[in-house]
Amino acid sequence: MIQKTVTFFAGLSVMCSCATPTMTDIRTVCLRDDIGNYVIKWETFPQIPGSMRMYVSDVPDYFDEESPVGIVDVSEGITKYITVDNVTRKYFLLTFNGKNKEIVGARKVDTDNVENFRDIGGYITKDGRTVKWGNIFRSGHLDAIHAIDLYRIENLGLQTIIDLRSQNEKTRESNVYKAPNYVSIPITMGDSAYIQQQLHAGKIKKGDALLYIQDEYVKFVEEQNEAYAQVFDQLISQSNYPLLIHCSLGIDRTGFCIALILYALGVPEDRIFKDYMSSNEYVDLNRAVPTARRYNTDIQETITTLLTANKHYLEIALSTIKKEYGSVDKYLVEKLNFTTKKQEQLKELMLY
Repeated sequence: MIQKTVTFFAGLSVMCSCATPTMTDIRTVCLRDDIGNYVIKWETFPQIPGSMRMYVSDVPDYFDEESPVGIVDVSEGITKYITVDNVTRKYFLLTFNGKNKEIVGARKVDTDNVENFRDIGGYITKDGRTVKWGNIFRSGHLDAIHAIDLYRIENLGLQTIIDLRSQNEKTRESNVYKAPNYVSIPITMGDSAYIQQQLHAGKIKKGDALLYIQDEYVKFVEEQNEAYAQVFDQLISQSNYPLLIHCSLGIDRTGFCIALILYALGVPEDRIFKDYMSSNEYVDLNRAVPTARRYNTDIQETITTLLTANKHYLEIALSTIKKEYGSVDKYLVEKLNFTTKKQEQLKELMLY
């Protein structure tokens, strides 16, 4: 996990960064190690002398700045928060020489039985603002959670869950946890029962799976506008936060939705793609499809294709948007009724 921390830190351009009036650019990252401790790293551009004070909180919008949990030299670039609490999610405020401040959290929300559970906070917008931590989460379904996972999710303080699964999916995999505001906005991806039948019979190959998913992403744009417009309607009410958007594995329907949200917030396209592709890091296919190992290699490859985030899928959806509407901004306004005013409301709610 520490090696993963180093590798992840190399791509800090997708994480927190704040240009202050003194022109100090600070980039931070936070991960959990193998035993649940938090590893926090930072870089400053240019390098600055002095001290970094760290504060910890269970919520991302309040820190007791009278009680730092650590003080280290800025030049060290790394510190660790030791904890025996593997249930309550932590957020950190880093202050550099009492001036420059950064809030950071771990991208992944630790659970034992929920796939692809993560926080979309920390991304930097084109105008230098930062997406707030602890406000919008994304994940797979919540039907297999046990008591500890339930407690972890309850501690997020979710006010709204937006469930993008079809009625058939919800019947098969009923959510164990529902927030005070549970919003069902079904987005169907083909005939799943037929796909499974053909898959088991070996009649769908890897190439067929690629074409199938590509077609579904085009349908997101051309046939699911009303559903995604309903999602965006939920985003401009402060009382709905924190909120969780999920589908079955949090890859396709949720992935496209989160990409649109990040676009609306002004996050650069390259970072949006990196967030989308990160599903491949946070979905355990062996756990999600434990029966896959029973099949031959061809079928296993097809299953992997069906359940993997592929940059090409999102590219096709966005190309369709740009071809038909000229830009993602115009698509948001014309098809999702997410006007410029609403986009500004969202930014006010979701950006530091």
